[in-house]
Amino acid sequence: MHEIESFIKERLSAKRFEHSEGVARCAENLADRYKADRHSAYLAGLLHDCAKELPLEEMTALTSHLELDEDVKKSKNLLHGPAGAVLAKKHFDITDEVFDACFYHTFGK
Repeated sequence: MHEIESFIKERLSAKRFEHSEGVARCAENLADRYKADRHSAYLAGLLHDCAKELPLEEMTALTSHLELDEDVKKSKNLLHGPAGAVLAKKHFDITDEVFDACFYHTFGK
């Protein structure tokens, strides 16, 4: 987990990192409540915004192989979810469940 935290800290402002830690703790609590995998929930919460502060051009490059709605492609606020999922998958051995949680958190599924 330390490797993932370091990866995220390098890419996010202190405020955004603090937000991601809070989301991770909240996700872990919800996982306990609903009998889901605590580790996956924590990891998804921690990684969900890992691309949030990238320039739109980098997000676009990360997601160029994906078929996404044109509105998603034009918006950093929407595209950071798919871009973050691809970035996390590229660097870490995350499950499909964690990938999907990151991917869809900006526009749902």
